[in-house]
Amino acid sequence: MDDILLLMLCFRLNHAPLFERYLMFKVLRYAAPGKASIVPSICPRAAGKTSIAQTLVSSVSAGTEMGFYRGTAPQLNSKTDGNTLFEDAPNALTYPMQSDDQGVWWMGYSAVGQITEVAPDETQLKIGDKVWCQSGHKSFMASDNFLKLPDDVDMQNATFLALLNITFNGMLDAKVKLLDEVVIIGMGTLGQMLLQMCKLSGARVTVVDYLESRLALAKQFGADVCFNPSKQGDLGKYVQDQTKGSGADVVFEVSGNINALSQAMRCVGIDGTVTVLSFYQQGADTLMLGQEFHHKRIRLRCSQINHIDPALSRMYDHDRRLEQSVKLLKQLDLKPLISHRVAFDDLPDALAMIDENPSACQSVVVMY
Repeated sequence: MDDILLLMLCFRLNHAPLFERYLMFKVLRYAAPGKASIVPSICPRAAGKTSIAQTLVSSVSAGTEMGFYRGTAPQLNSKTDGNTLFEDAPNALTYPMQSDDQGVWWMGYSAVGQITEVAPDETQLKIGDKVWCQSGHKSFMASDNFLKLPDDVDMQNATFLALLNITFNGMLDAKVKLLDEVVIIGMGTLGQMLLQMCKLSGARVTVVDYLESRLALAKQFGADVCFNPSKQGDLGKYVQDQTKGSGADVVFEVSGNINALSQAMRCVGIDGTVTVLSFYQQGADTLMLGQEFHHKRIRLRCSQINHIDPALSRMYDHDRRLEQSVKLLKQLDLKPLISHRVAFDDLPDALAMIDENPSACQSVVVMY
């Protein structure tokens, strides 16, 4: 039944309990690309193994999530057969869409809440527990896979858990070693987290970005060199000079700009690996594969969160990786990564702000 019709029916029938429950549950809705609003919906109930939590905070993904907000996400017009083979599929996903629709994972996917209803078959959680979930922007979450958070974890910091899981996986893929020469291209939130992890690992880190504000933040986090190509020239030549011609041991590309991938290959040493955490939504017409890529025998490694390096699978599984990421919540300096805090009702305006001026935002946290 249409949401508005149901709301009117509850009101006309004077069904106060259902009316009150309906009004207290809010979700994010995209009527069309760039058209976001907060609307009421039906609050879920605990059942089976599915418990309910009231959302306290969530984070906005400046990559995948904004692709769906803008209408540019490739998933809108493609599909996979389940074996990671993609093919064109016009209108595979269509608008309108909202954050409590079945199967929707792209309208926010890192939220922290407090358990309000415990599932009949749940044995580990109790009412009042603080939990994290890969859940969209909505005032209540229903899940059979809540992660209980330690009591001393900051709730706003915990919204970074999804991104920490991504960057920790990147560290496993890149195999950063003590005293390695590391280059990180792109100092958004992922880049800043990688920087702090690399410094914990004892590496020497050169960070690269065109925004002085992001380079200043990286300096605060211990970057050894901050490089702005618009002011300092040829990044590849600089890295080769600083390493006496050997090149960087590890290069991360996290800018999301396909042009940066060619620069990453100019920085890495012979037989080196460029580890990519970016999700490139457009084509790669300018990717240079006939020069450094060929002559250096470079490996391009995509560090995708759904998989773990098979060589490490005896030591790491998805649960252990997430456990390690929870520990990092208390070891990394995450608060400076939050550039904006917005109320849930103001999220549509915040999405428009990110869309229009992404360079002005680091990480946006939504308060409920």
